[in-house]
Amino acid sequence: MKKKKNLKESNSLQISGLVFMGLAAFMFLAIVSYHLDDPVNINIADNPVTTHNWFGPFGAAFAHLIMQWTLGYAALVSPVILFISGLAFFKNQNIGTYKNLIIKVVIWSLLISIILAFPAALKTHGNLVEYYPSGLIGGWLAAKFVLYLGQIGSFLLLIMLTGLVLFASMKDSVHAMMASINAIVEGVLQSINEKWADLKAQRAAKKELRASKKEQKRINKEAETEKPTDVEPQPISKNEVPPLEFNISEQVEDKGPDIFSNESDNFQHGPNKTEEEPIDSFSTDEPFETGEGPDFELEGPVEEEQLDYDDLVKESIARFKFPSIDLLNDPPPNRNSISKEELKSNAELLEYKLLDYGVKAKVVRVTAGPVITLYELQPAPGVKVNSIVNLENDLALAMEARGIRIIAPIPGKAAVGIEIPNKHPQTVYLKSLIRSEKFNHKEFELPIAVGKAINGESFVVDLVKMPHLLIAGATGAGKSVGINTIICSLLYSVDPGKVKFVMVDPKKLELSLYEEMKNHYLLWRPDLDETVITKAGNAVSMLNTMVLEMERRMDRMHHLSVRNIREYNAKVLANPKAYKNTEHQQMPYIVVLIDELADLMMVASKDVELPIARLAQMARAGGIHMIVATQRPSVDVITGLIKANLPARLAYQVATKVDSRTILDANGAEQLLGNGDLLFKLTGTAKAVRLQNPFVATEEVEQVINHIKKQPKLPYYSLPQPSESRRESFDDGINSAGDELYNDARAIVVQSQSGSISLLQRRLKIGYSRAARLIDDMEEEGIVGAAVGGKPREVLMTAQELGAIS
Repeated sequence: MKKKKNLKESNSLQISGLVFMGLAAFMFLAIVSYHLDDPVNINIADNPVTTHNWFGPFGAAFAHLIMQWTLGYAALVSPVILFISGLAFFKNQNIGTYKNLIIKVVIWSLLISIILAFPAALKTHGNLVEYYPSGLIGGWLAAKFVLYLGQIGSFLLLIMLTGLVLFASMKDSVHAMMASINAIVEGVLQSINEKWADLKAQRAAKKELRASKKEQKRINKEAETEKPTDVEPQPISKNEVPPLEFNISEQVEDKGPDIFSNESDNFQHGPNKTEEEPIDSFSTDEPFETGEGPDFELEGPVEEEQLDYDDLVKESIARFKFPSIDLLNDPPPNRNSISKEELKSNAELLEYKLLDYGVKAKVVRVTAGPVITLYELQPAPGVKVNSIVNLENDLALAMEARGIRIIAPIPGKAAVGIEIPNKHPQTVYLKSLIRSEKFNHKEFELPIAVGKAINGESFVVDLVKMPHLLIAGATGAGKSVGINTIICSLLYSVDPGKVKFVMVDPKKLELSLYEEMKNHYLLWRPDLDETVITKAGNAVSMLNTMVLEMERRMDRMHHLSVRNIREYNAKVLANPKAYKNTEHQQMPYIVVLIDELADLMMVASKDVELPIARLAQMARAGGIHMIVATQRPSVDVITGLIKANLPARLAYQVATKVDSRTILDANGAEQLLGNGDLLFKLTGTAKAVRLQNPFVATEEVEQVINHIKKQPKLPYYSLPQPSESRRESFDDGINSAGDELYNDARAIVVQSQSGSISLLQRRLKIGYSRAARLIDDMEEEGIVGAAVGGKPREVLMTAQELGAIS
């Protein structure tokens, strides 16, 4: 009967233990999933707010009660204690065995609650209103500490309490640790004493050895002065060292360091024999005679192991995965395409309208594209081409088109081309170009998907053959999307070990999302405070760095007698062992991308123009290619020096014919439709090709960058840094404070009584920006008044007053 009773009690204890462990799990998960926005009231009808707690409204209310009115997040100790109790009941153990552990856990939870509330208590000077995340108990205690002890006193008290709790919790461990430290210190001291004793013994042995050498030398000298027949053997006393009949240096060479060991057949020092270790060093206390000392081994400098940049790149590239084509958007399935009947009716209408103006021509071919349609006209005999060109606006009116472009004549054909926009244009997507056969051409080093031609053919070019590109277009014409297209084309085709980007974005908006590629595709300098360059000073410094990098590459290629980067990399790759641990490593292509040249030219035209011109002239052989974009294709931005060295041109819609001639040396860009409609003039071609730039959304670019960001990082590609003189010259150019021409400018303005910027430009022969800064400084000093429209500023000071303040 008693046995059954004990069994029943045991079962009840196990059930209680399981219940306690279940409650502990509920409390733990409810506290962990606590959310500040959860409702406190468990009445769902009155409070239909969505709860984030894993146990619904009840769990939210329970967690709020624990978090706000107890110990906050430190209350996680409660389920731990409950779980320990349930485990003790389940194992039929006495809960007293866990008494010390429970006490320690409770004390630590109280201390953690105070620590959680301490920053808020310091900030509010002890006037706490909100007790999250510390709970009421810890918040109340922390507030009282700050109120009565002040900030410094309460902080010191908290440190003392933490130390006491830590010491009490680890008392046994501290004793063991101190014992271990004492043993280590004693071992170190003993080792030092032994080493010191050995050193003293070595010095004594060296002194005795030198004394024996001197004695041997004296005996040999006496023996040489006497005749051999007169030599009689001399008795050797026990304390006398016998003469040695061998050369010490030869003996060192035969026997090695053991020649100095004190064995029975060698030297005897006094009545007792001691063994000495080999002598590794020589004392500086006694004079050392050159030529008579023992030979020694000369230890060379330490050679540190150097990592091979090429091997690190190969290792990272081996695990690099190109972004998937699925990251790009698919074209919509239902797209309106122009029908054959519509094309035929438009061709007939075009012929009739030309006939109305007395021009007889026949449409011989029609090519329908996604945005425009090209009608090829064959003029009748005797019809001049100019008679068709002069009807450009009249034909646009007759065809009800937004604008037409006439190609007179089409290169290589006996026909005149008339490009007429479609009424329902289609959008070209980057995904279709990435999938094209031309884009995956193996001979392309740096393929760029520029767009689709009128006939729907993908137009892909190699940046290496261009070798630099100049882009221009008005705001909203599609220039930013085109730059993203160029970058994404290279990201989909070239691994980060083969190409690097230097991005300059004065607008601070377009290229900022590419900062995530810092460890893969971007080139940057640790001394600059940004990866994608946005500041004018950093831009000039980085361009000068690219010039130095170009010169460094030229020197390396000259050393290997090659003409370009392709031959250089092939030569290094063909014989990697010969160039290992040398400066000759495989060099990646570098694409210098400047998003807005006009802003840089406005701030520091001379400092920007010089490195751009040098890179455009010489950097092609070194694998450095430039892509320069601007919204304002004027001659003061795209100077003759820059334009002459950027042969490939890409023009979006511009405002005037002058802008079109500046970028393309021909009209036509002002008649483009915008939204990616462009004219592309390739190097060595006379006529520009009309293309439709593919569209790539910002979300697509972000997905591609997120994929690249997860790939293995590449080693940092070291860049040379420009000298301080270049930086100082730039700073002098853009900072107006302390301008050396300021005094002359003040005198000119006061004498002429005209605060005109153009006057300073003419008299001082300076640029507009510098003259404007000088006028602004004069306004701050009170010499001239504020600007009023386009008129010169009023001069507020006379020559006498200026002389007085000077």
